[in-house]
Amino acid sequence: MDLDPTVGAANFIQAIGNFQLNRLDAAEKSAQNAEKGPHQNFEDLHALHADILLQKQDYSHAAAQMRAYLKEFPQGRHADQMKKELQQVEQAAANADNKPDSALPQIAP
Repeated sequence: MDLDPTVGAANFIQAIGNFQLNRLDAAEKSAQNAEKGPHQNFEDLHALHADILLQKQDYSHAAAQMRAYLKEFPQGRHADQMKKELQQVEQAAANADNKPDSALPQIAP
């Protein structure tokens, strides 16, 4: 990583590790770095990034990652989950004045 921070696979693996260790800021940074380069071989990247952002309660950016996943992998293995979570986030945002934060999707660490 120090020699070539543009290696997408290394950034992706680092994002997974940091997410598993609940190092959300570091996980987000690694996911962002992985997205900067070609990442068509990393189907889970946007799903992981969305999960990181949901944990950080950054719902608008999580929704953007879900949309990116659905655009790149409309038939991907996480497509149904992404559609469901995106709908929940969008519904919660539309009703933000009337709903508590607990109505927003929560994921297990």
